[in-house]
Amino acid sequence: MSRCDLLLSALALALAACGVTVSGGSSDGVTPTLQFELATAVHDELEALASALVVAGSGAPPGVSLPAGCPTVSSTAGGDGDGVPDDATLTFASPPCSVSGFLGGSLTLSGTYRLRDPSGGNSTAFDVAMTDLRWSYTDPAAVRSYMVTRTGTVNRLGSSDAASLAASLTAVRNRPNRAAATIGIVGGLGFTAEVAGSLRLDQPLPAGRLTLDGNWTWRRSTEDLSLTVATTVPLRYDPSCPGPHRFSAGRVELTDQVQGRQGTLVLTWNGCGTDPATRW
Repeated sequence: MSRCDLLLSALALALAACGVTVSGGSSDGVTPTLQFELATAVHDELEALASALVVAGSGAPPGVSLPAGCPTVSSTAGGDGDGVPDDATLTFASPPCSVSGFLGGSLTLSGTYRLRDPSGGNSTAFDVAMTDLRWSYTDPAAVRSYMVTRTGTVNRLGSSDAASLAASLTAVRNRPNRAAATIGIVGGLGFTAEVAGSLRLDQPLPAGRLTLDGNWTWRRSTEDLSLTVATTVPLRYDPSCPGPHRFSAGRVELTDQVQGRQGTLVLTWNGCGTDPATRW
Protein backbone atom coordinates (compact mmCIF):
# COMPACT_ATOMS: atom_id res chain seq x y z
CA MET A 1 0.00 0.00 0.00
CA SER A 2 1.37 3.41 -0.96
CA ARG A 3 1.85 6.27 1.48
CA CYS A 4 -1.02 8.13 -0.24
CA ASP A 5 -3.35 5.14 0.18
CA LEU A 6 -2.40 4.89 3.86
CA LEU A 7 -3.23 8.57 4.37
CA LEU A 8 -6.60 8.22 2.62
CA SER A 9 -7.46 5.14 4.68
CA ALA A 10 -6.57 6.96 7.90
CA LEU A 11 -8.74 9.92 6.86
CA ALA A 12 -11.71 7.68 6.10
CA LEU A 13 -11.38 6.07 9.54
CA ALA A 14 -11.20 9.49 11.21
CA LEU A 15 -14.32 10.71 9.42
CA ALA A 16 -16.19 7.51 10.30
CA ALA A 17 -15.33 8.13 13.96
CA CYS A 18 -17.04 11.51 13.64
CA GLY A 19 -20.25 10.03 12.23
CA VAL A 20 -19.34 10.44 8.55
CA THR A 21 -19.25 7.32 6.38
CA VAL A 22 -17.27 7.38 3.15
CA SER A 23 -16.74 4.66 0.57
CA GLY A 24 -15.26 4.43 -2.89
CA GLY A 25 -11.67 4.98 -3.92
CA SER A 26 -9.87 8.01 -5.23
CA SER A 27 -8.66 6.63 -8.56
CA ASP A 28 -11.44 8.46 -10.40
CA GLY A 29 -10.69 11.84 -8.83
CA VAL A 30 -13.21 12.07 -5.97
CA THR A 31 -11.17 11.43 -2.82
CA PRO A 32 -12.69 10.69 0.58
CA THR A 33 -11.76 14.24 1.58
CA LEU A 34 -13.71 15.76 -1.32
CA GLN A 35 -16.63 13.40 -0.71
CA PHE A 36 -16.80 14.61 2.90
CA GLU A 37 -16.58 18.26 1.93
CA LEU A 38 -19.23 17.98 -0.78
CA ALA A 39 -21.55 16.11 1.59
CA THR A 40 -21.25 18.66 4.40
CA ALA A 41 -21.63 21.53 1.91
CA VAL A 42 -24.84 20.04 0.51
CA HIS A 43 -26.14 19.51 4.05
CA ASP A 44 -25.42 23.13 5.00
CA GLU A 45 -26.99 24.51 1.81
CA LEU A 46 -30.08 22.39 2.43
CA GLU A 47 -30.38 24.03 5.84
CA ALA A 48 -29.91 27.49 4.35
CA LEU A 49 -32.67 26.87 1.80
CA ALA A 50 -34.98 25.25 4.35
CA SER A 51 -34.63 28.42 6.42
CA ALA A 52 -36.06 30.40 3.50
CA LEU A 53 -39.31 28.40 3.46
CA VAL A 54 -40.72 30.42 6.38
CA VAL A 55 -40.32 33.93 7.76
CA ALA A 56 -39.82 32.75 11.35
CA GLY A 57 -36.12 32.25 12.02
CA SER A 58 -35.08 33.54 8.60
CA GLY A 59 -31.36 33.67 7.91
CA ALA A 60 -30.30 31.11 10.53
CA PRO A 61 -30.13 27.30 10.42
CA PRO A 62 -33.52 25.71 11.21
CA GLY A 63 -33.98 24.98 14.89
CA VAL A 64 -31.40 27.51 16.09
CA SER A 65 -32.62 29.93 18.78
CA LEU A 66 -31.01 33.32 18.25
CA PRO A 67 -30.19 35.61 21.18
CA ALA A 68 -32.08 38.80 21.95
CA GLY A 69 -31.27 41.62 19.56
CA CYS A 70 -30.29 39.28 16.73
CA PRO A 71 -31.01 40.20 14.03
CA THR A 72 -31.96 43.84 13.86
CA VAL A 73 -34.97 44.35 11.56
CA SER A 74 -35.45 47.48 9.49
CA SER A 75 -39.24 47.19 9.29
CA THR A 76 -42.05 44.81 10.18
CA ALA A 77 -44.71 46.65 8.18
CA GLY A 78 -46.99 44.35 6.21
CA GLY A 79 -50.50 45.59 5.67
CA ASP A 80 -52.03 42.59 3.88
CA GLY A 81 -51.98 40.13 6.79
CA ASP A 82 -50.09 37.34 5.05
CA GLY A 83 -47.15 37.34 7.48
CA VAL A 84 -44.66 38.63 4.90
CA PRO A 85 -43.19 42.10 5.56
CA ASP A 86 -43.51 44.55 2.68
CA ASP A 87 -39.75 45.09 2.68
CA ALA A 88 -37.58 44.18 5.65
CA THR A 89 -33.80 43.90 5.93
CA LEU A 90 -32.52 41.62 8.68
CA THR A 91 -28.98 42.55 9.73
CA PHE A 92 -26.83 40.02 11.57
CA ALA A 93 -23.75 41.08 13.51
CA SER A 94 -21.64 39.44 16.19
CA PRO A 95 -22.20 40.37 18.93
CA PRO A 96 -25.00 39.60 19.60
CA CYS A 97 -25.40 37.00 16.84
CA SER A 98 -23.38 34.20 18.40
CA VAL A 99 -24.82 30.84 19.49
CA SER A 100 -22.99 28.44 21.78
CA GLY A 101 -23.73 24.72 21.83
CA PHE A 102 -24.32 24.51 18.06
CA LEU A 103 -23.18 20.96 17.15
CA GLY A 104 -21.09 21.03 20.30
CA GLY A 105 -19.30 24.19 19.21
CA SER A 106 -20.26 27.76 18.40
CA LEU A 107 -21.98 29.54 15.51
CA THR A 108 -21.75 33.21 14.59
CA LEU A 109 -23.78 35.03 11.94
CA SER A 110 -23.22 38.25 10.00
CA GLY A 111 -24.47 39.97 6.86
CA THR A 112 -27.93 40.87 5.61
CA TYR A 113 -31.05 38.95 4.67
CA ARG A 114 -33.78 40.94 2.92
CA LEU A 115 -37.41 39.77 2.86
CA ARG A 116 -39.80 41.37 0.40
CA ASP A 117 -43.44 40.86 -0.51
CA PRO A 118 -43.35 41.09 -4.32
CA SER A 119 -47.08 41.37 -4.91
CA GLY A 120 -48.34 43.30 -1.93
CA GLY A 121 -51.28 40.92 -1.95
CA ASN A 122 -52.36 38.35 0.63
CA SER A 123 -50.30 35.33 -0.39
CA THR A 124 -47.40 33.26 0.91
CA ALA A 125 -45.07 34.28 -1.91
CA PHE A 126 -41.97 36.27 -1.04
CA ASP A 127 -38.48 37.08 -2.27
CA VAL A 128 -35.21 36.76 -0.36
CA ALA A 129 -31.94 38.54 -1.10
CA MET A 130 -28.82 37.48 0.80
CA THR A 131 -25.81 39.78 0.86
CA ASP A 132 -22.65 38.41 2.46
CA LEU A 133 -24.77 36.31 4.81
CA ARG A 134 -22.11 34.43 6.73
CA TRP A 135 -22.38 31.37 8.97
CA SER A 136 -19.16 30.64 10.87
CA TYR A 137 -18.97 27.40 12.83
CA THR A 138 -16.14 26.50 15.18
CA ASP A 139 -15.86 22.79 15.94
CA PRO A 140 -13.88 21.97 19.12
CA ALA A 141 -12.80 18.71 17.49
CA ALA A 142 -11.52 20.67 14.43
CA VAL A 143 -13.20 18.18 12.07
CA ARG A 144 -15.87 20.27 10.38
CA SER A 145 -15.19 23.91 11.25
CA TYR A 146 -16.24 26.12 8.34
CA MET A 147 -17.23 29.60 7.26
CA VAL A 148 -19.68 30.03 4.40
CA THR A 149 -20.73 33.37 2.89
CA ARG A 150 -23.85 33.45 0.70
CA THR A 151 -24.96 36.09 -1.79
CA GLY A 152 -27.91 35.76 -4.16
CA THR A 153 -31.67 35.42 -4.40
CA VAL A 154 -34.41 32.97 -3.48
CA ASN A 155 -38.03 33.17 -4.63
CA ARG A 156 -40.70 31.37 -2.62
CA LEU A 157 -44.15 30.19 -3.72
CA GLY A 158 -46.60 27.98 -1.90
CA SER A 159 -49.48 27.41 0.47
CA SER A 160 -50.02 26.11 4.01
CA ASP A 161 -49.57 22.56 2.66
CA ALA A 162 -46.49 22.83 0.43
CA ALA A 163 -43.96 25.33 -0.90
CA SER A 164 -41.20 25.62 -3.48
CA LEU A 165 -38.08 27.73 -3.79
CA ALA A 166 -36.16 28.88 -6.86
CA ALA A 167 -32.59 29.80 -5.88
CA SER A 168 -29.67 31.51 -7.57
CA LEU A 169 -26.84 31.77 -5.05
CA THR A 170 -23.09 31.86 -4.71
CA ALA A 171 -21.65 30.34 -1.55
CA VAL A 172 -17.96 30.82 -0.74
CA ARG A 173 -16.92 28.11 1.67
CA ASN A 174 -13.76 28.30 3.78
CA ARG A 175 -12.26 25.47 5.81
CA PRO A 176 -9.09 25.59 7.95
CA ASN A 177 -5.89 24.97 6.01
CA ARG A 178 -7.69 24.74 2.67
CA ALA A 179 -8.30 27.03 -0.27
CA ALA A 180 -11.77 28.55 -0.45
CA ALA A 181 -14.37 26.68 -2.50
CA THR A 182 -16.87 28.69 -4.54
CA ILE A 183 -20.21 26.96 -5.02
CA GLY A 184 -22.67 28.17 -7.64
CA ILE A 185 -26.23 27.09 -6.85
CA VAL A 186 -29.01 27.28 -9.44
CA GLY A 187 -32.03 25.13 -8.73
CA GLY A 188 -35.01 24.44 -6.58
CA LEU A 189 -36.21 23.08 -3.29
CA GLY A 190 -39.62 21.53 -2.80
CA PHE A 191 -41.32 20.96 0.56
CA THR A 192 -44.54 19.14 1.47
CA ALA A 193 -45.78 19.24 5.06
CA GLU A 194 -46.64 15.90 6.65
CA VAL A 195 -49.71 17.47 8.28
CA ALA A 196 -51.87 19.43 5.86
CA GLY A 197 -52.12 23.11 6.74
CA SER A 198 -49.17 23.07 9.16
CA LEU A 199 -46.78 25.15 7.00
CA ARG A 200 -47.13 28.65 8.46
CA LEU A 201 -44.86 31.59 7.72
CA ASP A 202 -44.81 32.80 11.33
CA GLN A 203 -43.94 29.38 12.77
CA PRO A 204 -40.85 27.14 12.58
CA LEU A 205 -40.74 24.67 9.73
CA PRO A 206 -42.96 21.64 10.49
CA ALA A 207 -42.22 18.01 9.73
CA GLY A 208 -42.22 17.32 6.01
CA ARG A 209 -40.49 16.00 2.92
CA LEU A 210 -37.90 17.93 0.92
CA THR A 211 -36.56 17.55 -2.60
CA LEU A 212 -33.46 19.32 -3.89
CA ASP A 213 -32.61 19.65 -7.57
CA GLY A 214 -30.64 21.82 -9.94
CA ASN A 215 -27.18 22.49 -11.31
CA TRP A 216 -24.30 23.30 -8.99
CA THR A 217 -20.69 24.17 -9.65
CA TRP A 218 -17.74 23.60 -7.29
CA ARG A 219 -14.55 25.56 -7.96
CA ARG A 220 -11.45 25.25 -5.77
CA SER A 221 -7.82 25.17 -6.87
CA THR A 222 -7.67 22.32 -9.44
CA GLU A 223 -11.20 21.11 -8.57
CA ASP A 224 -13.71 22.14 -11.21
CA LEU A 225 -17.01 20.26 -10.96
CA SER A 226 -20.32 20.85 -12.70
CA LEU A 227 -22.85 18.85 -10.71
CA THR A 228 -26.36 17.76 -11.57
CA VAL A 229 -28.24 17.52 -8.28
CA ALA A 230 -31.25 15.22 -7.91
CA THR A 231 -33.23 13.85 -4.96
CA THR A 232 -33.87 10.14 -5.50
CA VAL A 233 -35.47 9.56 -2.08
CA PRO A 234 -37.20 12.60 -0.52
CA LEU A 235 -35.50 13.90 2.59
CA ARG A 236 -37.47 13.89 5.81
CA TYR A 237 -37.25 17.07 7.86
CA ASP A 238 -37.97 16.18 11.50
CA PRO A 239 -38.21 19.14 13.93
CA SER A 240 -38.24 16.72 16.88
CA CYS A 241 -34.63 15.70 16.20
CA PRO A 242 -32.32 16.86 19.01
CA GLY A 243 -29.84 19.49 17.92
CA PRO A 244 -29.81 21.54 14.74
CA HIS A 245 -29.33 18.70 12.21
CA ARG A 246 -32.90 17.66 11.45
CA PHE A 247 -32.77 15.61 8.25
CA SER A 248 -33.46 12.02 9.33
CA ALA A 249 -33.78 10.13 6.04
CA GLY A 250 -33.47 10.52 2.28
CA ARG A 251 -30.99 10.40 -0.59
CA VAL A 252 -29.49 13.05 -2.87
CA GLU A 253 -27.24 12.29 -5.86
CA LEU A 254 -24.59 14.55 -7.43
CA THR A 255 -23.55 13.53 -10.93
CA ASP A 256 -20.56 14.83 -12.90
CA GLN A 257 -17.90 13.95 -15.44
CA VAL A 258 -14.62 13.51 -13.52
CA GLN A 259 -11.37 12.77 -15.36
CA GLY A 260 -13.28 11.53 -18.37
CA ARG A 261 -15.53 9.22 -16.36
CA GLN A 262 -19.18 9.75 -15.52
CA GLY A 263 -19.75 9.32 -11.80
CA THR A 264 -22.32 9.91 -9.08
CA LEU A 265 -21.78 10.85 -5.47
CA VAL A 266 -24.64 9.40 -3.42
CA LEU A 267 -25.50 11.12 -0.13
CA THR A 268 -27.73 9.12 2.22
CA TRP A 269 -29.17 10.40 5.49
CA ASN A 270 -29.70 7.67 8.09
CA GLY A 271 -30.94 9.36 11.24
CA CYS A 272 -31.24 12.54 13.27
CA GLY A 273 -28.18 14.59 14.04
CA THR A 274 -25.82 12.96 11.55
CA ASP A 275 -24.05 13.94 8.36
CA PRO A 276 -25.01 11.93 5.28
CA ALA A 277 -23.07 8.81 4.40
CA THR A 278 -21.34 9.11 1.02
CA ARG A 279 -20.68 6.63 -1.75
CA TRP A 280 -18.99 7.33 -5.11
